[in-house]
Amino acid sequence: MEPIHAVLLGIVQGITEWLPVSSSGHLVLLQEYFGLNVPVFFDLVLHVATVIVVVVAFRKDIVDILRSLARTFRLRKEGQGFREILATERPTLLAWFIILGSIPTAIIGFALRDIVQPLFTDPTAVGVALLATGAILLVTVLASKRKEFMTSSDAVLVGIMQGISIIPGISRSGSIISIGMLRGMDRELAARYAFLLSIPAILGAAAFELTQVMGSQVYIDLHLLGIAFLSSLLFGYVSIRLLWYIIKSAKLHYFSVYCFLLGSLVLLYGLL
Repeated sequence: MEPIHAVLLGIVQGITEWLPVSSSGHLVLLQEYFGLNVPVFFDLVLHVATVIVVVVAFRKDIVDILRSLARTFRLRKEGQGFREILATERPTLLAWFIILGSIPTAIIGFALRDIVQPLFTDPTAVGVALLATGAILLVTVLASKRKEFMTSSDAVLVGIMQGISIIPGISRSGSIISIGMLRGMDRELAARYAFLLSIPAILGAAAFELTQVMGSQVYIDLHLLGIAFLSSLLFGYVSIRLLWYIIKSAKLHYFSVYCFLLGSLVLLYGLL
């Protein structure tokens, strides 16, 4: 791998992790184009950069959740009921939904891991998945806000969608924000929940993959790793801010055109 490859991998990971176009799908296509064989540990470091971006961008929400949880524990000690507390402590309720949504994500992620693994070297499968992502994004034009907040069933369905997005070409951010909007959630709430839900999902996946590579003799060029990490960090932050603007502008479905075009080109290339 050359330095330019490390920069490109970091940039692509950073931008496409949050824009609704599938980072894993783009990395598969990029690695296929350049003939790269990227070690799993390399991907782990890029995902750590992804988590840092979320924590920095949504630090206020995370602090609010931690403060709310502290108040919740205090009120519980004072004898207040959990349901009564959740009626006033919305950040604690959001934390509960993050836990609830993470359960199906973990189950589906582990169940599909061996099945999905071969798809990371199959551009044709990525092309089909990109078309599916385009369709998911397109139907958001039918979404309308019908709820003030979200429910347990919303959390579970979004968690299921996040688990399915392990398939390269299925956008995690795009698919779970879309399903939240189609469930009647406010688009900004759906996006905020999607970003916060990604933290345990990415950390869990990274921790699992780390256990798989521990003890293995894999050479990693720390210079290239650092370049990719910084590129992913910088462009990831720009990307997450850009997506937040897009969400506010109600233009998420515009990315369906890009997914349809790229997916079609990948499939056409595979036929030639």
